[in-house]
Amino acid sequence: MSSFREVILSDRYYVDKTMFIPELEKASNFLFLVRPRRFGKSLFLDMLSFYYDVLKKDQFETLFGNLFIGSNPTELRNSFQILKLDFSQVSNNGEGIENNLEKYVSDRLDRFALRYQAFYPEGFLKTMTEMDSSSRKINFLRDSANDCGHNLYLIVDEYDNFTNEILNSVGRERYQQTTHDQGCYRNLFKTFKPTFNRILMMGISPVTMDDLTSGFNIATNISLRRTFNSILGFSEDDVAEMVRYYTGMGQITQNAEEILPIMREWYNNYRFSPSAEGHCNSVYNPDMVLYYLGYLISDGEKPSNPEDPNTKMDYSKISQLVQLDNHGSSNGEKLMRLVADESVKCTLIEHFPAEKIADSDNFFSLLFYYGLLTISGHGPVLAPDEQPRIIFSIPNRNTRQQYYTYIRRYFDTFNSEEVDRIKEMFHKMAFSGEWNAVLRYILSRFSNSSGLHDLIGGERSLQAYIKGFLGVNSYYLTQTELELSHGFCDILLMPKKGLEEFVKHSYIIETKMIKTSSGETERKRAYTEAIEELSKYATDPKLQYYTNGSKLHFIILIMKGFSIDSLEEISLS
Repeated sequence: MSSFREVILSDRYYVDKTMFIPELEKASNFLFLVRPRRFGKSLFLDMLSFYYDVLKKDQFETLFGNLFIGSNPTELRNSFQILKLDFSQVSNNGEGIENNLEKYVSDRLDRFALRYQAFYPEGFLKTMTEMDSSSRKINFLRDSANDCGHNLYLIVDEYDNFTNEILNSVGRERYQQTTHDQGCYRNLFKTFKPTFNRILMMGISPVTMDDLTSGFNIATNISLRRTFNSILGFSEDDVAEMVRYYTGMGQITQNAEEILPIMREWYNNYRFSPSAEGHCNSVYNPDMVLYYLGYLISDGEKPSNPEDPNTKMDYSKISQLVQLDNHGSSNGEKLMRLVADESVKCTLIEHFPAEKIADSDNFFSLLFYYGLLTISGHGPVLAPDEQPRIIFSIPNRNTRQQYYTYIRRYFDTFNSEEVDRIKEMFHKMAFSGEWNAVLRYILSRFSNSSGLHDLIGGERSLQAYIKGFLGVNSYYLTQTELELSHGFCDILLMPKKGLEEFVKHSYIIETKMIKTSSGETERKRAYTEAIEELSKYATDPKLQYYTNGSKLHFIILIMKGFSIDSLEEISLS
């Protein structure tokens, strides 16, 4: 829900974020914050509009009395006239872009004049509504507010939705025309800072802001500051308290000790500030949490698939971002390696223009802003003047599933018979130990996938492709690069939580790739290395915990180019 008033008055469960209001006021008068989709930006901004709106003074106690800010109000409370813009409401269709933007902003300014006309001299509303352009209306508003001594607050939601849609669906040239030189969107933003006493803008990436303002001269970017790391999203304590509340109300019958580890694995681990380290500084995606709890409350049981459908990225947008095509691309290879390794070291770029999206550091930074990567650590600083390297990783199972699904959707299409066949093969793998058929099927798809031939980057790309299939089965949790006996196994398939007593077989798969031109010596070396590594993993006592009593199979997979050289199980008993 994005209506703060409705949340409070209808007695919905609300995670209080009002303690960040004083911090926002101290940070700057002009603020900019980016967070991924489905993190509660719209609800937060709606809450701020009620807090600062001079017309809502009489509702303060009703709306905020039970929240932090109700007992700790700031001097600026209910002291502004609010103009609220939501650019997701602007249509981006082709030649009508300028007219659509002009009409939307003009309509919002007319609505502003209607709401606050009592604060201005007679004729204010009539003059505003009869002006023929939004720029003239903003200039008129600025002069009128200054003359009357009124404070104006601009709140912008989805500031980049409009332009992102242009970039993705109309094209880069049209995007450039809109955001550069005398483009309609750029000209609009020029009027904001001299008109409003305070501004807060939110979106999902810093790209448009960089293009609009040539490097953020309109607002202070607080997106990476530690103070605001958890301004949106749920903390571990928030989620635990929510589960206790609904359990205490009798609306959830499952034990909290069963619920919390699943949600932690699937929905947690977002960090938005490089200095926010440690488990206590990670946040959950709120939409994912509410999706899971909604099932527990309404159906009395957990969802069969914990992946939240509301958070799935538009795959066409990912494809355009990655710039994959049938001939491959450098970003395509980066994505494959990322999925295989599940982490990458690069510099976190605070802002950059759209034309630089394909640059390596910008590409991974944008995946971070979209919520597809999280900050998990820091790399070494190699020189005094070098920017620190950040270790980005895939934050959780929900996001990992998005990568797996993207890889499969891009390279493979399936008819219903194939889907049924794959499900049956996974069933036999889990319950009967018949693993050979499903792995050979996956590898045949790998060998025949056009595009991979140019993208291939060694066994990392092979692992990414295999994980794209194995990661979406119904029976197994797919772990990669898991530390076992001071080594890192390529792929471990272990029973999903709740299915341990049903899944009878688990698997460790050690993958190797050798060149098509490799001779018997290279083949034997790869085979010997695989046996040595599997033998080392087999001694780790943690395997008993991971496999939960199921029979563990040790599989060697050696690919010679795009053909299977060896695919066999070895006995390590």
